[in-house]
Amino acid sequence: MKNKGEAMCFFRKFKERVKPVTEKDIASLFDFLVKDYGFTYSFQKLNNCFGGNWYVETYSFYNDSGCFTIRQLCQRGEWDYFFARKYCKKNLEELCSRNINIHSIEKEIWEEPLAIISELGHLKSWNATYKIEHIEIETLAKVIKAQIEKHASFGE
Repeated sequence: MKNKGEAMCFFRKFKERVKPVTEKDIASLFDFLVKDYGFTYSFQKLNNCFGGNWYVETYSFYNDSGCFTIRQLCQRGEWDYFFARKYCKKNLEELCSRNINIHSIEKEIWEEPLAIISELGHLKSWNATYKIEHIEIETLAKVIKAQIEKHASFGE
């Protein structure tokens, strides 16, 4: 932010109540993978993960070439992104075999969203946290589209 007035205007923009990213949001944002590219989509909610009472939600998009999975560790608000050679139902270790840094792909698309995420990160509220989730997931959908249009693949 260039000055305090601009920063205040920025924060007012995000004052409205924001809800967490849901399975419906993810399915909608990434539906182009299913409709335009023939991917299959699968949502899983896995209980008692990591040797404890943790539950994980996974959102997987896959075809014969591999599987891209978004994993959410709900109690901690953590989101991770993975590639796997194939889709594996109920096998979290195999499904999440190769972690990827989504911010390193199509860096120019991430510039502005990451600046906004950085500013929102200073706010200590669930509303800011949920807004960050939405920005990251929405930008990721744009990044995947750009990658597919440029390279006919994503993240490799």
